[in-house]
Amino acid sequence: MKFISEEIIEATIDKFELDENAFFDFREKLINTQLAISSVLTEENLDVLEDDEYDLLWFMVTVIYGSIISLNDDLPLIAPKAYESAEETNWNTWNHSKGKNFRDKLNDFFEGFEQEDLLAFIEDSLEPDEDVDISPTGREVIFITCKSIVDSFELALK
Repeated sequence: MKFISEEIIEATIDKFELDENAFFDFREKLINTQLAISSVLTEENLDVLEDDEYDLLWFMVTVIYGSIISLNDDLPLIAPKAYESAEETNWNTWNHSKGKNFRDKLNDFFEGFEQEDLLAFIEDSLEPDEDVDISPTGREVIFITCKSIVDSFELALK
């Protein structure tokens, strides 16, 4: 996959802020073309997320998708098994991390990861904010879900 820079991510967010319809158009395209990803985002295991956390997850995934598609017009379909494999790997990394807190555990994910700016976007989006109160469980679930989606696209575009 081509490198998704911070500038591309910011341009995608700016596009969505300037035109709310663009956000919903990208989200709809994601839902209709990437069935494995849309099914992940509607699974029961996400019931642990509060409404605000779930909305944040959708926003983050839509920004990730919009950023990736801006450089890769013809995205292959993500296979459910590819996502499941990425998710399993990421949960194993999380569970075996020696980090004592959320930020420390993220160091294991940044090490050697090519899409560092996308990972930084995910991390920054999960910082405490006055608009959205994110629980520790929600933070973990959203991080692993978004990281697994990035991994799935990266694998599909190799």
